[in-house]
Amino acid sequence: MYSNNYLSTYLAIVLGSLFMIFFALFLVLLAINYLGARTVNYIQLLPMLLTYGIGMLLLTANITDAYIYYVVPFNAYIVMFQEAFDGKELQIVSANMHLVFSSLQYPYLLLSLLIWIASLIILDILLLGRIKASSLEERSQI
Repeated sequence: MYSNNYLSTYLAIVLGSLFMIFFALFLVLLAINYLGARTVNYIQLLPMLLTYGIGMLLLTANITDAYIYYVVPFNAYIVMFQEAFDGKELQIVSANMHLVFSSLQYPYLLLSLLIWIASLIILDILLLGRIKASSLEERSQI
């Protein structure tokens, strides 16, 4: 299978990757600043688990509110990728597949994801300025 729009598909991949990188950095900086350096290894899979969990929830649950797709960034880049690859807007339908409630717009998903990425960059910069030095014993693994 080939993508319908290569540029938009790769844009969705790059933006999704940027979101995941800055979200992971945010979690690591939170852990180092407030929980200690030893807890960093425990949160490394959290972005992937959240993506899988929230993505599966929206695929299997009968959520007909389109705003949840715009607000939750884990879904925004997945839907952006799907829309760019298929070339069709994602339709939100009822459980019985008869009623189409709305379709998701690529520009709004893009704007939502860009806002999330910019917010995470700002938070990462603020947390990086407050980073605490830790001892080697605290960073050593058991």
